[in-house]
Amino acid sequence: MKSKKILILFIACFISPFLIAAIVLRLGWLPDHTVNKGQLVNKETHIQNWQNPNGYLWTMVVVSQSGCDDFCKNQLESVKNVQLALGKKSEHVGVMLLSRNIKADLAIPVQVVNQDDLISDEIYLVDHMGLVVLSYPFSAQENLNKPVFKGMLSDIKKLLNYARSS
Repeated sequence: MKSKKILILFIACFISPFLIAAIVLRLGWLPDHTVNKGQLVNKETHIQNWQNPNGYLWTMVVVSQSGCDDFCKNQLESVKNVQLALGKKSEHVGVMLLSRNIKADLAIPVQVVNQDDLISDEIYLVDHMGLVVLSYPFSAQENLNKPVFKGMLSDIKKLLNYARSS
C-alpha cells in the first residue's frame, strides 16, 4: 500500500509540469510583453555570404539599398555612438553597412549583398553567424531615435552578458 502511494506521487511529480504547461498554453495565459526593446525578427533570416572578419559576437547592421546618402550616414553615425556607449564591451560589437552597391568611401566595413527581406529604414542586430535577430526603427527626427538607441544599448548589454555566461 505504501509503495503504491509513493509510485503514484512519483508519477504525479513528472506529469504535473506537462499538464500545467498544456493548460497555460490552451488558455492563453502567456505574458504579453518581453524584456527586449527591439522587434524580434519572426522569419528566420540569414544574411547571404555573411563575413565577420573581426569575430564580433554581435553586429549592428545598417541597410541601404542604393549607396549611402545623408540619411544612411546619419544612421551609421548614430550606431557608432551606440557602439561607443558600450565602453569596454564595444570590442565584441561591430558596425556594418549592407548595400547592393556602395559609392562612398566609409570608415566601416561594407558588405555588398542583395538582401530583399531587410528594410532600409531599420537597423538590425545580427549574431556572429549572420542570423538577423532584432530590428530597430530609425526615424529622420532625432528625438524619436533616442529611446530606440537606449533600447538597443540595453538589448546589446543583455546579449553580451548572456554570451559571457554560456
